[in-house]
Amino acid sequence: MAILGDSLTVQARDDLRVALADRALKIAALYGEGLSGGPMSEKIGGPIMGAMVEEYSLDPPDVVVIALGTNDVWHASLDPESFRVAWNQMAASFRQSCVVGVTVTETTEGLMYDTSEAVRVNQVIRRGADVTVDWAHLGASADLTGFDGVHLSDRG
Repeated sequence: MAILGDSLTVQARDDLRVALADRALKIAALYGEGLSGGPMSEKIGGPIMGAMVEEYSLDPPDVVVIALGTNDVWHASLDPESFRVAWNQMAASFRQSCVVGVTVTETTEGLMYDTSEAVRVNQVIRRGADVTVDWAHLGASADLTGFDGVHLSDRG
């Protein structure tokens, strides 16, 4: 199993490793990164997650979880169209895997978070994933997210 994620996955990394201890597991998760780029990607001149997709697809996992999109919505330099392009490239790389897409929140009022873009990103995820985890719905519960309505609370 492979998991590609952002800061929410970073927050949950230890719990994921415990919950999935019986599986071969790879986790690539970085603060501030989206599927189509982010601050670290800009510094190295290309999308880091794209490089991880390329590496992980060399030995395709049975299941790949894509928990990215929040930063594609949050960062002004990224947009739903670049997310769509990156998603399609990623999906093509994992044709042999079950692709699990995790939707992004559509309810936060976080500074510079565009909920209309979140809706568009979630449309891409719902259309392109074999299985969808609806964090847009689950994450709307205030007891699962922290002060910004995006990042996880202890319970989340």
